[in-house]
Amino acid sequence: MTDNKIRKTSNAEFFAKYTHPRWQKKRLERMEQAGWRCESCESEEKTLHVHHKSYKKGASPWEYENDELECLCEDCHAEQHGIQEHSENTPPNSIFAEQSVLGALITDNSVWEKISGKLSEIDFYLNSHKLIFRTITKLVEQQIPFDIVTLSESLKSTGNLENIGGILIVSNSLIFSNNC
Repeated sequence: MTDNKIRKTSNAEFFAKYTHPRWQKKRLERMEQAGWRCESCESEEKTLHVHHKSYKKGASPWEYENDELECLCEDCHAEQHGIQEHSENTPPNSIFAEQSVLGALITDNSVWEKISGKLSEIDFYLNSHKLIFRTITKLVEQQIPFDIVTLSESLKSTGNLENIGGILIVSNSLIFSNNC
């Protein structure tokens, strides 16, 4: 399947697939396998993307094997697709910034006081991050201290832990916040 055929897919279908928790989990696994660096230019400083080397008709993004995917920085990914800028339909976002905020909150609950009233779940691009932030907000409202264990248990009790891609998604927020 060529990139042109993929672009004819509706924006709603595209975003549903590429924001799906199973794809987010697959992306994180592939980035970790690549050592959190671009496999083309070896950059560790730029935002990373997981690129499908080829496309299978009808396959969901997470159904590919790791060797069918490559980890590319933003510039190498854009070059691969011949894209100069992000699509005008893509809202501004930074997955790493979102992970850093969530990780900071999980690591130090007092960070909540600094961001309370400044951020809400709608400020997050990924649905998994929205669910994590919503859960943190509920724990704060219930005056329950939260860490990776209580947050994971709360997500599990509402049936959302698997919806966001499991504990890996929650723990990766900690990894990113500790590496920033």
